[in-house]
Amino acid sequence: LRAGLAAAVIVPSLVALIAHHYHGQQQATAIGALGSARAAAGVDLLVVTKSAPASLYPLLLEAGVTQVAENRVQAVEQRRPLAPPSWRWHGIGHLQRNKVKRAVRLFDVFHALDSLELARALDQALEGAGRTWAVYIQVNAADDPRKGGVAPSEAGALVESLRELPHLMPVGFMT
Repeated sequence: LRAGLAAAVIVPSLVALIAHHYHGQQQATAIGALGSARAAAGVDLLVVTKSAPASLYPLLLEAGVTQVAENRVQAVEQRRPLAPPSWRWHGIGHLQRNKVKRAVRLFDVFHALDSLELARALDQALEGAGRTWAVYIQVNAADDPRKGGVAPSEAGALVESLRELPHLMPVGFMT
């Protein structure tokens, strides 16, 4: 009985805490949008779930989360079947070419397009899957050798090259 009571007390407070932080970020995004040409409604807030247990998914859903991000294909293979089917999944990590087909099947959006070779492999896999994919080009704006992404001076050429790949839809940059 005591464990049941503790769970009943903890879960609502955890839901409230998650909702508080999530909605706080939404408000910060809206305030930030006031000073820009972009409307807050056009900004998506992603919750990165890479170390959170799947048991938190109902709490995230109750807090209003609709978009989640993972940095590993293997993780999303395990997690997506346990998650609400309405969630939109974003791939945010470096993608090895041997995992392209799996990534195309699992993610709805990809945020780490960092080479023309990867773009070609993705386009081919997407053609086979009969779909298109929204992608963000990863730019290493700090020229940090520990980080992935194309150099800022190469980003324009990569965008131009994507015109030849009909299954990739570049929607922005990730830095």
